[in-house]
Amino acid sequence: LILHENNLYLTYGGSLLIYNLISGKIQGFSEFGTGKKPAKNATAIHIDEQNRLWVGVSNGISLFEPASGSFQHFPFEENQSLPLGTYFMVLSILEHQNKLWVGTFNSGLWVMSLSDLSEPKIINITDKNGLPSNTIYSTLPDSKGNLWMSTNQGIAKFEINKNLFTNFGFGDGLPQEEFNRLAFT
Repeated sequence: LILHENNLYLTYGGSLLIYNLISGKIQGFSEFGTGKKPAKNATAIHIDEQNRLWVGVSNGISLFEPASGSFQHFPFEENQSLPLGTYFMVLSILEHQNKLWVGTFNSGLWVMSLSDLSEPKIINITDKNGLPSNTIYSTLPDSKGNLWMSTNQGIAKFEINKNLFTNFGFGDGLPQEEFNRLAFT
């Protein structure tokens, strides 16, 4: 749920609803772009620093184009190492240092550069790169430019400039290691 300017944005049952508080008009969307696989099942939303709406969907993220009421879809590569049918879901989206940091269920952290949306650079960071888990519930920046993530196996601190993870769990004083979605709010 996001309140931005005169609009209330929310996801409900995999759809996106936009309610204009002035006019009372409601727009509803259940598809978020075209491609090889349909972009459906909205699970996360984010308004970036340029006031653009991003939607986390079943196979990546989509950018809302308000003038046309359509979406530009940015698919994420399927992780071939996961078993066929493994569930993919975007859990969180954060803009930091001109990049979108997208936390997912089962597929780690996706990072998309916002510098060139015609050919964006998209990379995937997983437990093979130092994350304690491939389920990233939320991501928050600190005052030093680091990112903190809640995961299925504790908290991770990512020092972007050093490309270094420091992970925290029971042994570091956490009362539990698994964090629920949106536990940071």
